[in-house]
Amino acid sequence: MVARLLGGGALPALRESSSFQKGLQLPMRLNRASTASFGGSSFLIFREIWIVSARRLLVLSKGRAATCFLSFSPRVTMPKERQHREEIVHYGRMLHEHGYVAAMDGNLSVRLDHDRILVTPTCVSKGAMKAPDMVIVDLDGQQVAGRRNVTSEIGMHLLIYRMRPDVQAIVHAHPPTATGFAAAGIPLTEPLVCEVVMGLGCIPLARYGTPGTSELAQTLEPYVPAYDAILMSNHGVVTYGDTLEHAYMKMETVEHFAQIALVTHLLGRQQPLKEVEIEKLLLARTKYFGAKIAAAMPLPRAPQKVS
Repeated sequence: MVARLLGGGALPALRESSSFQKGLQLPMRLNRASTASFGGSSFLIFREIWIVSARRLLVLSKGRAATCFLSFSPRVTMPKERQHREEIVHYGRMLHEHGYVAAMDGNLSVRLDHDRILVTPTCVSKGAMKAPDMVIVDLDGQQVAGRRNVTSEIGMHLLIYRMRPDVQAIVHAHPPTATGFAAAGIPLTEPLVCEVVMGLGCIPLARYGTPGTSELAQTLEPYVPAYDAILMSNHGVVTYGDTLEHAYMKMETVEHFAQIALVTHLLGRQQPLKEVEIEKLLLARTKYFGAKIAAAMPLPRAPQKVS
Protein backbone atom coordinates (compact mmCIF):
# COMPACT_ATOMS: atom_id res chain seq x y z
CA MET A 1 0.00 0.00 0.00
CA VAL A 2 1.01 3.63 -0.38
CA ALA A 3 0.44 6.11 2.45
CA ARG A 4 0.98 9.80 3.10
CA LEU A 5 1.04 11.45 6.52
CA LEU A 6 -1.36 14.32 6.96
CA GLY A 7 0.86 17.38 6.97
CA GLY A 8 3.61 15.74 4.89
CA GLY A 9 5.93 12.79 5.12
CA ALA A 10 5.60 9.23 3.95
CA LEU A 11 4.90 5.91 5.65
CA PRO A 12 6.62 2.66 4.71
CA ALA A 13 4.50 0.29 2.64
CA LEU A 14 3.09 -2.89 4.19
CA ARG A 15 3.37 -5.90 1.94
CA GLU A 16 0.48 -8.25 1.26
CA SER A 17 0.05 -10.64 4.16
CA SER A 18 -1.78 -13.92 4.55
CA SER A 19 -3.44 -12.39 7.61
CA PHE A 20 -5.29 -10.03 5.27
CA GLN A 21 -6.53 -12.95 3.15
CA LYS A 22 -8.54 -14.62 5.93
CA GLY A 23 -11.36 -12.08 5.85
CA LEU A 24 -11.89 -8.94 7.91
CA GLN A 25 -14.73 -7.47 9.93
CA LEU A 26 -14.83 -3.73 9.27
CA PRO A 27 -14.02 -1.35 10.84
CA MET A 28 -11.19 -3.27 12.53
CA ARG A 29 -8.44 -2.11 14.90
CA LEU A 30 -5.09 -3.87 14.77
CA ASN A 31 -3.26 -4.45 18.05
CA ARG A 32 -0.49 -1.94 18.76
CA ALA A 33 3.04 -3.25 18.42
CA SER A 34 6.50 -1.90 17.70
CA THR A 35 7.36 -4.13 14.75
CA ALA A 36 5.69 -6.76 12.65
CA SER A 37 6.89 -9.26 10.12
CA PHE A 38 5.15 -9.71 6.78
CA GLY A 39 6.47 -12.02 4.08
CA GLY A 40 9.75 -12.57 5.92
CA SER A 41 10.55 -8.84 6.30
CA SER A 42 10.11 -6.56 9.32
CA PHE A 43 8.20 -3.31 9.12
CA LEU A 44 7.39 -0.48 11.49
CA ILE A 45 3.93 -0.69 13.01
CA PHE A 46 2.36 2.51 14.30
CA ARG A 47 0.42 2.85 17.50
CA GLU A 48 -2.98 2.33 15.97
CA ILE A 49 -4.04 1.01 12.58
CA TRP A 50 -7.74 1.01 11.73
CA ILE A 51 -8.92 -0.89 8.67
CA VAL A 52 -11.87 1.22 7.60
CA SER A 53 -12.64 -0.29 4.19
CA ALA A 54 -11.55 -3.05 1.86
CA ARG A 55 -8.92 -0.76 0.34
CA ARG A 56 -8.09 1.82 3.01
CA LEU A 57 -6.31 1.94 6.37
CA LEU A 58 -6.19 4.79 8.89
CA VAL A 59 -2.83 4.93 10.69
CA LEU A 60 -2.35 6.92 13.92
CA SER A 61 1.11 7.67 15.35
CA LYS A 62 2.19 10.32 17.84
CA GLY A 63 -0.82 12.44 17.17
CA ARG A 64 -0.45 12.24 13.39
CA ALA A 65 -2.79 10.43 11.05
CA ALA A 66 -2.36 8.85 7.67
CA THR A 67 -4.73 7.33 5.17
CA CYS A 68 -3.21 4.24 3.55
CA PHE A 69 -4.48 2.72 0.35
CA LEU A 70 -3.92 -1.00 -0.09
CA SER A 71 -2.26 -2.24 -3.25
CA PHE A 72 -4.17 -5.52 -2.90
CA SER A 73 -7.79 -6.40 -2.14
CA PRO A 74 -8.26 -8.38 1.09
CA ARG A 75 -11.37 -10.50 1.28
CA VAL A 76 -13.78 -8.67 3.53
CA THR A 77 -16.43 -10.59 5.39
CA MET A 78 -19.67 -9.10 6.62
CA PRO A 79 -22.11 -10.32 9.25
CA LYS A 80 -24.25 -13.19 8.00
CA GLU A 81 -27.58 -11.38 8.29
CA ARG A 82 -26.30 -8.29 6.50
CA GLN A 83 -24.96 -10.46 3.70
CA HIS A 84 -28.32 -12.20 3.27
CA ARG A 85 -30.12 -8.86 3.20
CA GLU A 86 -27.88 -7.69 0.38
CA GLU A 87 -28.39 -10.98 -1.49
CA ILE A 88 -32.17 -10.62 -1.29
CA VAL A 89 -31.91 -7.08 -2.67
CA HIS A 90 -29.68 -8.34 -5.50
CA TYR A 91 -31.83 -11.28 -6.56
CA GLY A 92 -35.04 -9.30 -6.10
CA ARG A 93 -33.66 -6.78 -8.57
CA MET A 94 -32.75 -9.58 -10.98
CA LEU A 95 -36.30 -10.96 -10.81
CA HIS A 96 -37.63 -7.52 -11.66
CA GLU A 97 -35.12 -6.85 -14.45
CA HIS A 98 -35.88 -10.20 -16.10
CA GLY A 99 -39.62 -9.54 -16.00
CA TYR A 100 -40.29 -12.40 -13.60
CA VAL A 101 -42.28 -10.07 -11.32
CA ALA A 102 -44.34 -6.93 -11.90
CA ALA A 103 -45.44 -4.17 -9.55
CA MET A 104 -45.15 -5.60 -6.02
CA ASP A 105 -45.35 -9.30 -6.96
CA GLY A 106 -43.12 -12.05 -5.67
CA ASN A 107 -41.21 -12.77 -2.47
CA LEU A 108 -37.85 -14.17 -1.37
CA SER A 109 -36.56 -15.55 1.91
CA VAL A 110 -33.44 -16.98 3.55
CA ARG A 111 -33.15 -19.22 6.61
CA LEU A 112 -30.98 -17.34 9.13
CA ASP A 113 -30.82 -20.12 11.71
CA HIS A 114 -32.96 -22.93 13.12
CA ASP A 115 -35.82 -20.63 14.16
CA ARG A 116 -35.52 -17.35 12.20
CA ILE A 117 -36.37 -16.51 8.59
CA LEU A 118 -35.33 -13.34 6.76
CA VAL A 119 -38.03 -12.47 4.22
CA THR A 120 -39.17 -9.69 1.91
CA PRO A 121 -41.93 -7.35 3.11
CA THR A 122 -45.32 -6.87 1.52
CA CYS A 123 -46.16 -4.00 -0.83
CA VAL A 124 -42.63 -3.34 -2.07
CA SER A 125 -41.34 -3.63 -5.64
CA LYS A 126 -38.66 -6.31 -5.81
CA GLY A 127 -36.68 -3.97 -8.04
CA ALA A 128 -36.60 -1.18 -5.48
CA MET A 129 -35.93 -2.96 -2.17
CA LYS A 130 -33.23 -1.91 0.27
CA ALA A 131 -31.51 -4.09 2.83
CA PRO A 132 -33.28 -2.51 5.85
CA ASP A 133 -36.69 -3.29 4.27
CA MET A 134 -36.42 -7.00 5.10
CA VAL A 135 -38.24 -8.49 8.06
CA ILE A 136 -37.49 -11.44 10.32
CA VAL A 137 -40.07 -13.98 11.43
CA ASP A 138 -39.93 -17.13 13.53
CA LEU A 139 -41.09 -20.53 12.28
CA ASP A 140 -44.61 -19.76 13.49
CA GLY A 141 -44.72 -16.72 11.23
CA GLN A 142 -44.55 -14.20 14.07
CA GLN A 143 -42.62 -11.08 13.09
CA VAL A 144 -39.67 -10.50 15.43
CA ALA A 145 -37.83 -7.70 13.62
CA GLY A 146 -38.37 -5.14 10.87
CA ARG A 147 -40.40 -1.97 10.45
CA ARG A 148 -42.45 -3.21 7.48
CA ASN A 149 -45.10 -5.92 7.34
CA VAL A 150 -44.13 -9.42 6.27
CA THR A 151 -45.33 -10.82 2.93
CA SER A 152 -48.82 -12.30 3.03
CA GLU A 153 -47.47 -15.51 1.48
CA ILE A 154 -45.13 -16.29 4.38
CA GLY A 155 -47.07 -19.53 5.07
CA MET A 156 -45.74 -21.03 1.84
CA HIS A 157 -42.16 -20.30 2.89
CA LEU A 158 -42.64 -21.70 6.39
CA LEU A 159 -44.13 -24.93 5.00
CA ILE A 160 -41.13 -25.52 2.75
CA TYR A 161 -38.61 -24.78 5.52
CA ARG A 162 -40.40 -27.16 7.89
CA MET A 163 -40.65 -29.97 5.33
CA ARG A 164 -37.18 -29.55 3.84
CA PRO A 165 -34.40 -28.99 6.44
CA ASP A 166 -31.90 -28.88 3.56
CA VAL A 167 -33.55 -25.80 2.05
CA GLN A 168 -31.90 -22.50 2.99
CA ALA A 169 -33.61 -20.10 0.58
CA ILE A 170 -36.86 -19.71 -1.38
CA VAL A 171 -37.88 -17.62 -4.40
CA HIS A 172 -41.47 -17.07 -5.53
CA ALA A 173 -42.20 -15.20 -8.76
CA HIS A 174 -44.46 -15.00 -11.80
CA PRO A 175 -42.23 -15.60 -14.84
CA PRO A 176 -44.57 -15.10 -17.82
CA THR A 177 -44.10 -18.28 -19.85
CA ALA A 178 -43.99 -20.67 -16.90
CA THR A 179 -46.96 -18.90 -15.32
CA GLY A 180 -48.75 -19.24 -18.65
CA PHE A 181 -48.35 -23.01 -18.42
CA ALA A 182 -49.62 -22.87 -14.84
CA ALA A 183 -52.65 -20.83 -15.94
CA ALA A 184 -53.31 -23.33 -18.74
CA GLY A 185 -53.16 -26.24 -16.33
CA ILE A 186 -50.13 -27.80 -18.05
CA PRO A 187 -47.25 -29.15 -15.92
CA LEU A 188 -43.68 -29.07 -17.21
CA THR A 189 -43.08 -32.78 -16.74
CA GLU A 190 -41.95 -33.92 -20.17
CA PRO A 191 -38.21 -34.78 -20.30
CA LEU A 192 -37.42 -32.57 -23.28
CA VAL A 193 -34.10 -30.98 -22.26
CA CYS A 194 -31.21 -32.85 -20.68
CA GLU A 195 -30.06 -29.90 -18.53
CA VAL A 196 -33.51 -29.64 -16.96
CA VAL A 197 -33.56 -33.36 -16.19
CA MET A 198 -30.14 -32.94 -14.54
CA GLY A 199 -31.06 -29.86 -12.54
CA LEU A 200 -34.76 -30.18 -11.74
CA GLY A 201 -36.07 -33.50 -13.03
CA CYS A 202 -39.45 -32.06 -13.87
CA ILE A 203 -41.72 -29.30 -12.63
CA PRO A 204 -45.14 -30.49 -11.40
CA LEU A 205 -48.30 -28.42 -11.25
CA ALA A 206 -49.98 -27.81 -7.88
CA ARG A 207 -53.70 -27.06 -7.79
CA TYR A 208 -54.89 -23.51 -7.16
CA GLY A 209 -54.82 -22.07 -3.65
CA THR A 210 -55.88 -18.56 -2.65
CA PRO A 211 -52.83 -16.36 -2.04
CA GLY A 212 -52.42 -15.16 1.52
CA THR A 213 -54.37 -18.10 2.96
CA SER A 214 -53.46 -21.53 4.32
CA GLU A 215 -54.88 -23.04 1.11
CA LEU A 216 -51.79 -21.97 -0.78
CA ALA A 217 -49.39 -23.94 1.41
CA GLN A 218 -51.72 -26.95 1.46
CA THR A 219 -51.68 -27.20 -2.33
CA LEU A 220 -47.87 -27.33 -2.36
CA GLU A 221 -47.46 -29.83 0.46
CA PRO A 222 -47.66 -33.03 -1.66
CA TYR A 223 -44.85 -31.84 -3.94
CA VAL A 224 -42.35 -30.16 -1.61
CA PRO A 225 -40.47 -33.31 -0.49
CA ALA A 226 -39.73 -34.57 -4.02
CA TYR A 227 -39.30 -31.41 -6.11
CA ASP A 228 -37.23 -28.21 -6.04
CA ALA A 229 -39.56 -26.24 -8.33
CA ILE A 230 -43.36 -26.20 -8.50
CA LEU A 231 -45.81 -24.53 -10.85
CA MET A 232 -48.73 -22.97 -8.95
CA SER A 233 -52.01 -23.08 -10.86
CA ASN A 234 -53.23 -19.66 -12.01
CA HIS A 235 -50.52 -18.04 -9.90
CA GLY A 236 -46.79 -18.51 -10.54
CA VAL A 237 -43.73 -20.55 -9.60
CA VAL A 238 -41.84 -21.34 -6.40
CA THR A 239 -38.25 -22.63 -6.31
CA TYR A 240 -35.89 -23.36 -3.44
CA GLY A 241 -32.38 -24.58 -2.74
CA ASP A 242 -29.37 -24.61 -0.44
CA THR A 243 -28.54 -20.96 -1.25
CA LEU A 244 -30.50 -18.00 -2.52
CA GLU A 245 -28.39 -18.00 -5.68
CA HIS A 246 -29.33 -21.62 -6.41
CA ALA A 247 -32.99 -20.96 -5.68
CA TYR A 248 -32.94 -18.03 -8.10
CA MET A 249 -31.11 -20.01 -10.79
CA LYS A 250 -33.79 -22.69 -10.60
CA MET A 251 -36.37 -19.99 -11.30
CA GLU A 252 -34.42 -19.02 -14.42
CA THR A 253 -34.25 -22.68 -15.45
CA VAL A 254 -38.03 -23.11 -15.07
CA GLU A 255 -38.77 -20.08 -17.22
CA HIS A 256 -36.21 -21.06 -19.86
CA PHE A 257 -37.62 -24.58 -20.05
CA ALA A 258 -41.16 -23.22 -20.31
CA GLN A 259 -40.10 -21.14 -23.32
CA ILE A 260 -38.60 -24.23 -24.98
CA ALA A 261 -41.69 -26.30 -24.20
CA LEU A 262 -43.87 -23.57 -25.68
CA VAL A 263 -41.91 -23.74 -28.93
CA THR A 264 -42.54 -27.50 -29.12
CA HIS A 265 -46.25 -26.83 -28.70
CA LEU A 266 -46.13 -24.24 -31.48
CA LEU A 267 -44.31 -26.72 -33.71
CA GLY A 268 -46.94 -29.33 -32.91
CA ARG A 269 -44.53 -32.04 -31.80
CA GLN A 270 -42.47 -33.11 -28.81
CA GLN A 271 -39.62 -35.61 -28.73
CA PRO A 272 -39.02 -36.59 -25.09
CA LEU A 273 -35.83 -38.27 -24.01
CA LYS A 274 -36.02 -42.05 -23.84
CA GLU A 275 -36.05 -43.95 -20.56
CA VAL A 276 -32.46 -45.20 -20.94
CA GLU A 277 -31.31 -41.64 -21.64
CA ILE A 278 -33.07 -40.36 -18.54
CA GLU A 279 -31.47 -43.04 -16.40
CA LYS A 280 -28.02 -41.98 -17.58
CA LEU A 281 -28.79 -38.36 -16.77
CA LEU A 282 -30.06 -39.21 -13.30
CA LEU A 283 -26.87 -41.18 -12.61
CA ALA A 284 -24.81 -38.23 -13.78
CA ARG A 285 -26.86 -35.91 -11.57
CA THR A 286 -26.14 -38.06 -8.52
CA LYS A 287 -22.44 -38.04 -9.38
CA TYR A 288 -22.17 -34.27 -9.79
CA PHE A 289 -24.82 -33.00 -7.37
CA GLY A 290 -25.13 -35.79 -4.83
CA ALA A 291 -28.33 -35.72 -2.77
CA LYS A 292 -28.62 -31.91 -2.87
CA ILE A 293 -31.32 -31.96 -5.54
CA ALA A 294 -34.75 -33.41 -4.99
CA ALA A 295 -36.32 -33.95 -8.37
CA ALA A 296 -38.51 -36.88 -9.31
CA MET A 297 -38.65 -37.79 -12.99
CA PRO A 298 -41.66 -39.55 -14.56
CA LEU A 299 -41.08 -42.00 -17.35
CA PRO A 300 -41.54 -40.46 -20.79
CA ARG A 301 -44.40 -41.27 -23.07
CA ALA A 302 -43.94 -42.00 -26.73
CA PRO A 303 -43.40 -38.95 -29.00
CA GLN A 304 -46.69 -37.30 -29.74
CA LYS A 305 -48.23 -34.48 -31.65
CA VAL A 306 -49.32 -31.53 -29.57
CA SER A 307 -52.73 -30.11 -30.32
